[in-house]
Amino acid sequence: MRKIDQLKQLGLSLDEICDVIDLYFTDPSGIQPKQKVFAVPRKHLAEASRKIGDLQQFRADLQANIERFECFLAAKQQL
Repeated sequence: MRKIDQLKQLGLSLDEICDVIDLYFTDPSGIQPKQKVFAVPRKHLAEASRKIGDLQQFRADLQANIERFECFLAAKQQL
């Protein structure tokens, strides 16, 4: 149970934990499960980085739209 709690704290899903626990039974050296555990946070980090990039692009698009709308309104007010 302690191992499951540790894996949950590392951010592994229940399915990922099951995969890792199964590896502990098939690989007595423990190397494969540890490699799997290290791969999961790396995958989560890559996904978080992608999401951050997407949000930064969304923010930039919003800012550009706001600026265009402000210019449009300013031009209309001058008429």
